[in-house]
Amino acid sequence: MDNTELATRISTYLNAQSDLVSKKEFIKAVGKIYTDLEKGKSAKKANDDVEKKKREPTKYNLFMRSEMAVLKAKIQNGEIDAMTNREMMAHVAKLWQEKKSSDDEKQDVEVEVKEEKEEKTTKKTAKKGEKDEKTVKKPAKKAEKKDDSDEESDDE
Repeated sequence: MDNTELATRISTYLNAQSDLVSKKEFIKAVGKIYTDLEKGKSAKKANDDVEKKKREPTKYNLFMRSEMAVLKAKIQNGEIDAMTNREMMAHVAKLWQEKKSSDDEKQDVEVEVKEEKEEKTTKKTAKKGEKDEKTVKKPAKKAEKKDDSDEESDDE
């Protein structure tokens, strides 16, 4: 282990601190830096200190946030009896399940409507195709009959 590397990392740690570091915090930080150097770990890069972008909240997160605020406001206004946090969470979770199931039903209905439209379209196209095939088949049958009669005449 290199003492200059240890000193550099300690001074980097101290420069990064905005407030005065307590004795306990300093001893803990120096101990961690020391063990990291013994294990051969490299110093953190500046990019590691930058916070990663947080992912967007889900529909559930947004629903819970808004409904909890509404519920708390109703409790505060006296519209609803006081509830514990657990009861509020259970209530809002139940609302989410109801909303989710109604959304699923709406999607199911939309899918059924689309399927019915597709069936009607395919039936219309199939009927139209059958008509087209019938008109095409008729001349083909006449041609086959002519071929059959030609074969019979060849046999004679």
